[in-house]
Amino acid sequence: MWFALATCASRCAERCYETLRQWILTPGLLLPTKKTRLVTYAKKHKVKSLVFSCCKCGKEFTQGFKDFKYASPMECPNAPTCRGHFFRPMTSSAVTCDWQGIRIQENLRDDVREVGRMPRTLDIELVSDLIDSCNPGDTVTICGVSKALNVEAGNNAGGRASKAKTHSLFKLYIDANSVASSGRSRKRRRKATDDDITDEDLTAFEEISGDLNTFELLAHSICPSIYGHELVKAGILLTLLGGSQKPETTEVCVRPDIHCLIVGDPGLGKSQLLKATTNVAPRGIYVCGNTSTTAGLTVTMVKESGSNDYFLEAGALVLGDEGICCIDEFDKMGSEHQALLEAMEQQTVSIAKV
Repeated sequence: MWFALATCASRCAERCYETLRQWILTPGLLLPTKKTRLVTYAKKHKVKSLVFSCCKCGKEFTQGFKDFKYASPMECPNAPTCRGHFFRPMTSSAVTCDWQGIRIQENLRDDVREVGRMPRTLDIELVSDLIDSCNPGDTVTICGVSKALNVEAGNNAGGRASKAKTHSLFKLYIDANSVASSGRSRKRRRKATDDDITDEDLTAFEEISGDLNTFELLAHSICPSIYGHELVKAGILLTLLGGSQKPETTEVCVRPDIHCLIVGDPGLGKSQLLKATTNVAPRGIYVCGNTSTTAGLTVTMVKESGSNDYFLEAGALVLGDEGICCIDEFDKMGSEHQALLEAMEQQTVSIAKV
């Protein structure tokens, strides 16, 4: 059985409310999760249903909450025999489920990207087994139902329900039903699967395997618009390929990847080589050193509005995990390059928040 789905590739940018309460499919790039604590996602437990007891006749009944929105009963089930309007919630009978919020960013191609506009974002709600199904930096495809939430109700932490009812500003989010992520578990990331290789790739592999100078061909394929610089391109190729993965028999991390530093006079195409490298890599991040901060390279602790929770905003190094991060104008950086030492040696980023 086939169903027609409303593709929301550009709707993520336009915030189109024509798809409200409809089943849609939208691709995007996963940004840092809204609910994260240090290096793990913080999960919340939201109430699906609750048992109430009538204060007048003592009748107990269960009431469900649509979209996890708490609503007190309006009348007793024994009406019109009982006309009670006050009910006592039985908190011990609450039925809860795991909940997690993520945010995706539009991932448009260069030919359809609008110049001078920041990429738009869209909030996604995950429940139950969909939690932890993707990591920041993954390219994901979300399938679910678009819904609207009152802005005042979403930021309400003090119970100001009356103000939320009179507030006419709503925000669009997607109640996810399935998540297809390009990311894989750490144990499988180093190992290619059949799903990652297409028929075109197999044909290209056969053609390349017949060439006697395979390494030279691959090196020249990196940024072909820049003539020459064979040694620089060869170094970039080796950086992309990396070394052999050591068996994880000890707790000491032995990194298989290598780092590359390109030094040269201005006007030789160093920036073009770095941008071409990010396009070749399956996951590539390009940043400029003279406009980057320590927090922009690693992570930032941000306090969420309406609550006392903190979440992490991932920087360039975190988003480039299991890929490559190219930093241009490295010599223009001040003390920010010290944040790269741990990531380059241990391939980890540690933070501490008091």
